[in-house]
Amino acid sequence: MDTAREQRRDPAQLAALRPDPNEVTLLMFTSGTTAEPKGVMHTHNTLVAANQPLPGRLGVNSESVIHMASTFAHLTGMLYGVRLPTQVGGAPAVYQDVRHDERFIELIRTAGSPPRSAFNGERQDPEIPAPPSTRGGVVSTGTSPAYLVAGVRTPFGRYGGALADVRPDDIAAHVLRGLTNRLPTVGRAELDDVLLGCANQAGEDNRNVGRTGVPLAGLPVTTPGATVNRLCGSGLDAVAITARAVRSADADLVPAGGVESMTRAPFVIPIAGSAFSRATEIHDTTIGWRFVTPPMARAFGTDSMPETPENVAAEYGVSRQDQDEFALRSQECTAKAEAAGWLVREIAPVSVPQRRGSAGLVERDEHPRDTSLEALAKLRPIRPGGTVTAGNASGINDGAAVVLVASAKAVQRYGLTPLARITSGATVEVPPRVMGIGPVATRKLLGRNGLQVAEIDVVELNEAFAAQSLAVLRELGLPDHAEHVNPNGGAIALGHPLGASGARVALTAAMEPQSRRAARAVVTMCIGVGQGVSILLESA
Repeated sequence: MDTAREQRRDPAQLAALRPDPNEVTLLMFTSGTTAEPKGVMHTHNTLVAANQPLPGRLGVNSESVIHMASTFAHLTGMLYGVRLPTQVGGAPAVYQDVRHDERFIELIRTAGSPPRSAFNGERQDPEIPAPPSTRGGVVSTGTSPAYLVAGVRTPFGRYGGALADVRPDDIAAHVLRGLTNRLPTVGRAELDDVLLGCANQAGEDNRNVGRTGVPLAGLPVTTPGATVNRLCGSGLDAVAITARAVRSADADLVPAGGVESMTRAPFVIPIAGSAFSRATEIHDTTIGWRFVTPPMARAFGTDSMPETPENVAAEYGVSRQDQDEFALRSQECTAKAEAAGWLVREIAPVSVPQRRGSAGLVERDEHPRDTSLEALAKLRPIRPGGTVTAGNASGINDGAAVVLVASAKAVQRYGLTPLARITSGATVEVPPRVMGIGPVATRKLLGRNGLQVAEIDVVELNEAFAAQSLAVLRELGLPDHAEHVNPNGGAIALGHPLGASGARVALTAAMEPQSRRAARAVVTMCIGVGQGVSILLESA
């Protein structure tokens, strides 16, 4: 700053610039000019309209002002200036008016877009200290796109199958380790958080599996971790929550995903209702209701998972043949994807110790099966007189999946190649007895983004049941066998380890547009107890 020039100003001008030596004024300018301020930002949670030439003062430190200025500039597309107090040779504080500083004006001329921060790398003002770096990572200001840059999953094992002897926290650690191994430029100490979905959390996954998976994966113990539970949608919700954190600049690098070992889900018993009570009950925590509160049961019922698609099928007119045909297509698409090598891109094989001999390597999903429409038609319905069978429903499975969500600054710093941008997410509630219709959350998602279903190039719909999948497609105006819906098959073929499936479909959806040169993909799921969750992915 030319402080001598500041001292040569008329005292009245200085007085106008310096109403209080402890306050700072933030000025907003229209893009391309520094002539006159067009708006201001105040503290006290108030943003003043950008075109109102109002005076304003901020009683906060200069770094906070600069951060707010860069944020507001990013949101409004306007340039900014800051009046900062400074001491001149022990004299009373005067204000440096950034509008008249040649370096600031040059910054405006040379920037291709409004600067996000006054302390931007090479243009660092030596009189304004930059904020300290955290664990060597990037420091975000303003808002950022959230990129899905990579992901990995285990093969999905059948109930009691190849992964039955692997604990859920160990499966979680395996995919976290596999993800970081695929990203050699990203230091393990630079992850801001880990967020994993898990629906059960009643057994070996009970002690915050999102955190316990961190040290088991060999990540620094200083890396935080948390677990989110939105039942079947837990893994996808973890991705959506992480993307919001990155878009709001609260994080730069976060693995998000989910884990579930349905095989290892324990039985549980309640505490005694009274002293010396001999009454007891036992619940299987693999899936479904337990310890139901009577008011909930009276108000909404306690339809089991296989009962809810029967309710959907009855209400939306989905026949048994429709369901079997949809299930067959899922199996056939998965078989083609596996033969073409598409699925192997996602999978990190799991080494499983054997009772005798060397460890076995699980490399492929166990749930897909070679079947036919005739074979599916012979299966007995789960409920007598019903239409839902083991063949047109997803499986009970074990597995884990995780993706890395990164900010634009992290992508640039670590030389990452994004698969897609995570631009939006939405959740809805529906009656628990027809929970399968939950993916109508896609309507809410598209409405928020001004999009129509016809503008979506890829749809990844988790196939909890064929009945609910078809009902959702028909509600959205999509054909039963739309070519761009689950092109690599879905959970009917691949399986549905509850906490992990959301991250699996998000990863698949992010990778698919690269193959199809697609611009947008929607990932959507139904959720037990009556919810739905959807996210929007766009090309990076």
